[in-house]
Amino acid sequence: MTNFKFETTVQVLTESGLHARPAGILVKVASQFKSKVELEKNGVKKNAKSIMSLLSLGALHGDHLNLIIEGEDAEAAEMEIKKLFQNIFEIS
Repeated sequence: MTNFKFETTVQVLTESGLHARPAGILVKVASQFKSKVELEKNGVKKNAKSIMSLLSLGALHGDHLNLIIEGEDAEAAEMEIKKLFQNIFEIS
């Protein structure tokens, strides 16, 4: 099993920040992958598969967050999660 690690920056574009609705969507998408998925703000890393962790980040509109994904399906996870942020959490 090969482990991959991806780090990238995403921006919170939702007007109300990373509140319950987009956090719930992110948890649902991140949980589909085996990889460890974290979001980092101001040096604090939180598990992106936990809604309480995400809400505790206090991510506001316009914030830039570091997305860190590590595991065998990290590349696919990164693509899907980046898409969520770019599409302002609208799922097609």
